[in-house]
Amino acid sequence: MRNINHYILSAFAALALYSCADDVSESDRYIYVGPVEVKRAVLIEDFTGQNCTFCPLATNEINTLTEKYGDSAVIAVAIHGGANGIVADSRYEGLATKLANDEYYTRWGVTDQPMGLVNRVGGLNKWEDWDISVRNELQKESALTLEVRNEYDVENNTIRTSVTISGTDVAVSGKLQLWLIEDNVVSYQRQPNGRPDLAYVHNHVFRDAVNGPWGDDFSIAQEKKVFDYEYKLPDKWNPNNITQAVVTPHNISVVAFVYNDNGVQQVTKAAVIQNQDKRD
Repeated sequence: MRNINHYILSAFAALALYSCADDVSESDRYIYVGPVEVKRAVLIEDFTGQNCTFCPLATNEINTLTEKYGDSAVIAVAIHGGANGIVADSRYEGLATKLANDEYYTRWGVTDQPMGLVNRVGGLNKWEDWDISVRNELQKESALTLEVRNEYDVENNTIRTSVTISGTDVAVSGKLQLWLIEDNVVSYQRQPNGRPDLAYVHNHVFRDAVNGPWGDDFSIAQEKKVFDYEYKLPDKWNPNNITQAVVTPHNISVVAFVYNDNGVQQVTKAAVIQNQDKRD
């Protein structure tokens, strides 16, 4: 009798589980997503602001994606501006730039924050959708490779950048863009609970465009090309002035990418390294 009751209870349990499964829509059921083969790097342009309460959540998502795929595969740039952006004042360092407001926010029609572009494919995305967009872009082949080498000249307070681009039998044309970004910027940021954090650490902060807001015309086929640039740092970025919140060379990186009407074709990032013969 005990065995019969056991079988009856098991049957009811199985039926209950089956009924519950039927009540869950296909879109809400867990679907296993396997590992992805990384074939290229992906650029996330994160339109953010220091008065944006939910922007730290987008930053957390970027951190998750870089941990998941690697910081050489997922390259983010935090472009401060818009309604929630703050320009520099005497109280704390504002991170919004005139270039970002006049060019990038206008070009992409950014009205809400946080929003982002993933390889400039599919238009603006909410941060909750970046994961699937990044995953899709990582699996695409690229017809070119990028290598960036930077050197900081202390005496002239200048960054010298060399970009080597190697093509394949698939010709690519578009624009070559170089941006300066900065890590470890401690400044104000409003949090999701509405409270300000005056010691928030901002990373991959967009600072300036090395070669104009939209880059230089570019084309390549099955060949190798080298492009050299120089960027004179503003005086306020003098790394010898350690008493102020200034940029230091090891916190600066150059992001280089090639883009066209089909989106970003390849992207890479390299830190700025002080010239060996100028080091202390």
